[in-house]
Amino acid sequence: MAMTLAECDTFPKIIKYYYEKHGDKKVAIRYKQYGIWRKFTWKDFYETIKYFALGMVSLGLTRGERVLVIGDNEPEWLYAAFATQAAGGAFVGGFADSHTPEIQYYMTHSDARFVVAEDQEQVDKVLLFKDDVPDLQKIIYWDPKGLWSYDDPLLMPFEDVLNLGREYEKEHPGFFEESVARGKGDDLAQFAYTSGTTAQPKGAVHTHNTLMKMARSWQIVEPLREEDNILSFVPLGWAAEWVCNEYMALVAGSTLNFPEEPETMQSDIRELGVDYAFISPKLLEVQIGEVETNVADSTTLKKFLYHLLMPVGYKMAHLKIDKEEINLFWKILYKIAYLILFRQIRDRIGYLKVRVLYTAGSIIAPESYYFYHGIGVNLKNAYGITESGGCPVVHRDGDINIETTGLPTPGVEVRVTDGGDVHLRTPGILVNYHKNPEAYTKSVSNGWLLTGDSGFMRDDGHLIIFDRSADLMTTSDGTKFSPQYIESKIRVSRYIKEAIVFGNNRPFATCLVSIDYGTVGKWAEENHLTYTTYTDLSQKPEVYQLILKDLKRVNRGLSDTSKIKKYALLHKELDADDAELSRVRKLRRGYVEDTYRAQMEALYSDEKQVMAETVITYRDGRTKDVKIAIRIAFVE
Repeated sequence: MAMTLAECDTFPKIIKYYYEKHGDKKVAIRYKQYGIWRKFTWKDFYETIKYFALGMVSLGLTRGERVLVIGDNEPEWLYAAFATQAAGGAFVGGFADSHTPEIQYYMTHSDARFVVAEDQEQVDKVLLFKDDVPDLQKIIYWDPKGLWSYDDPLLMPFEDVLNLGREYEKEHPGFFEESVARGKGDDLAQFAYTSGTTAQPKGAVHTHNTLMKMARSWQIVEPLREEDNILSFVPLGWAAEWVCNEYMALVAGSTLNFPEEPETMQSDIRELGVDYAFISPKLLEVQIGEVETNVADSTTLKKFLYHLLMPVGYKMAHLKIDKEEINLFWKILYKIAYLILFRQIRDRIGYLKVRVLYTAGSIIAPESYYFYHGIGVNLKNAYGITESGGCPVVHRDGDINIETTGLPTPGVEVRVTDGGDVHLRTPGILVNYHKNPEAYTKSVSNGWLLTGDSGFMRDDGHLIIFDRSADLMTTSDGTKFSPQYIESKIRVSRYIKEAIVFGNNRPFATCLVSIDYGTVGKWAEENHLTYTTYTDLSQKPEVYQLILKDLKRVNRGLSDTSKIKKYALLHKELDADDAELSRVRKLRRGYVEDTYRAQMEALYSDEKQVMAETVITYRDGRTKDVKIAIRIAFVE
């Protein structure tokens, strides 16, 4: 007798359920490749997972083992992950832009013997340390471009593993179905590594139970439908992407859609018209910047309409979010503004049909909320950490507050201590840290997850997150403030890529700003300002004045004690490759403060400049080691 959906306690069982329900009559995955949207039915999805799982078993994969998967969001990523689970194992997600030492750490720490990699770039990373990992059995790749001449016996194409699986089934009929049936909810499903913003990443161990309960809890709050199109874009190495997107889509039986490349995401989803999307706060800021840049480059009429009508959108967003009555005048005015402007903006950024747009991972600037709600996009925030199994706190329709992360989902409890520490009790809580039980004991107490975040619970049940507890700052007069909140407001500017705010045990707040080379460079050319490199551009007095306008804008919304008083423009962009950002683009505050300590100290001195050493790369590829004088400037 076939299982009901409610009886499915593992993700492979859910895949089998929808395969038996729909077969080849409904699309499970859609992927744009070579400019064409390819469709894969539930039959295709199920059979690919089946044969890849059997192929892995024939290569030696056993129940309880881990498989490391590295690459951009593509169907093969899912096939490898769910095939591993179907064989009784757990997958480990790596980031496509991770460096070799990071990949090696994920692999050795998780004890993975198999790697499934996207392409030559990822394969090369693993080959660099293969001799240091004697247990490495196979490196399987799904994009063969550039790998035809490789003859390492460790390498195997994805298609060859599928063929092994087909042969294995002939000799072991029914093995796959038995393996899926043997799966239990408390089997290991996924190793999710923390972002490592404060220390070495920890491997949070999750079971099917922890992840599925959170996905089903989200499904109650945000019910997806089988006919919905879901965007898969946030890197699959990030734990939140799975529960808030892939697992959600799987539980609902929705269609997952993969853009051709990260760079083509907006144009791809514009063609497709997704119903639901989960993206990072950083992408929200980037999209706002792109809209403003496009407006700046447009005709006089379009500029006029944008500046005339956007205030209408902002007004409507304020009225809705503040739950105020909207009179007929504003309804009519907004309808006109929507038809003339907002609909076109939504179409351009790919959200014309989107029913809900979720984000999580860091604080969102109020300006971002008002922009998206102003153009009619239902932007909602969610809160969670890697250890919580997704995002157990989320905004509800009609109850969105820009200060909060929302309300707990069903089955989740939240408490905030007198000291402001946020604790969660959730069915999605991790079962352990791999090879680090001491850290688990410190993080989980009597069923409560100690998040390490500082916050406040409002009387209406909404949770406000201030910042990581370790990152909250206190000025010398005792005033506490969240640097992350101020940084999010600064990054709203299309001219600013990153910002680092200082002020702990100092008389006032200051910041270092990393400019957006593309938009500031374009602005410089339009204003006939010559420059040679990023470093040269960043130190131009005119650029300092440009950034000053944005910092003054930010200060107008801050209390006197947390206003930015002094600033400097960094001579380089902050980069995950330099360990200044995590792979999900979170600021590694401790590392950055150590790296730029001289600049930070100069902001609190009487110095007008501070020296920094850097490597300049010219447009022809030449490099040169130089010392650069970084200017210190006042905001107020």
